[in-house]
Amino acid sequence: MTGIPHAFFVRESGHVMTATLPEPGKYATGNLFFSPKDEELNREIQATFTNMADGLGLRVLGWREVPCDGSILGPSSSSKEPKILQPFVVLRENYGDGDESKEGRWDEKRFERQLYVLRKHSTHTL
Repeated sequence: MTGIPHAFFVRESGHVMTATLPEPGKYATGNLFFSPKDEELNREIQATFTNMADGLGLRVLGWREVPCDGSILGPSSSSKEPKILQPFVVLRENYGDGDESKEGRWDEKRFERQLYVLRKHSTHTL
């Protein structure tokens, strides 16, 4: 786990989703690796991840595709280069269902615990 460059993510997320990110510490993101060729499978995986998050009282605000420069890769590596997406995840009871945080009840320990469970479940399921 590392710190999140909040200003960068606020700027970048504005290009790919309508929901705005809450203040630092009240959202999380990570990297998920997808097939570079199978968009249908990728949509299924995103939906599965989103459903897992929902079941844990979390909400995926949106997804950001990580830009990659594979120009230095050889043919073998290039054919296997994954597509990387970052989900932005919030605690639903704090953020709500709209595009702006409603600043509801905040429980940092619960958020961290649910993120841990989401990471473990998604790692084993996806």
